[in-house]
Amino acid sequence: MTAVFTRRSALGAGAVALGAGLVGSGRTAAFATTDDEAPDAAADATATPSDAGAGAPASADPLLPTRSLFAGHEGREYHGASSWSEHRLVLDGVGDLPGGGDAENRFSVTFTTDEDARDGIYRLLHEGELVASLFLAKAGGTARLEGIVDRSVRA
Repeated sequence: MTAVFTRRSALGAGAVALGAGLVGSGRTAAFATTDDEAPDAAADATATPSDAGAGAPASADPLLPTRSLFAGHEGREYHGASSWSEHRLVLDGVGDLPGGGDAENRFSVTFTTDEDARDGIYRLLHEGELVASLFLAKAGGTARLEGIVDRSVRA
């Protein structure tokens, strides 16, 4: 049996190469696949937040956001960048999730934004510092996005 090189195998090989490159470089797919990123976005791709949230440690992982990064900062403006667009996001509130548990790792955040924003993974920056990376979805109206964080352990 002879090996056949198909379009599907070429796409698969390309996806594997892109994934390996992202893991090796520490960059997100949103910025690794575009050539028109902002000059400071490349530097922020691997940045860690310093004082982006009250009481947040300098080594906080933006891929593991906690309530303390957002609580008490209602009204704060964030720059939200997704793979297809960028939007100004204003934090409306931080809420509890039903069921109890560790409130620091179980919460919701809501943002007001423009009507063109859509569901997706957003890199949230405040004053140039990477604060968090969250999946945000439209909720409660066309100009509102909501994110849910739930890292509770279930047996």
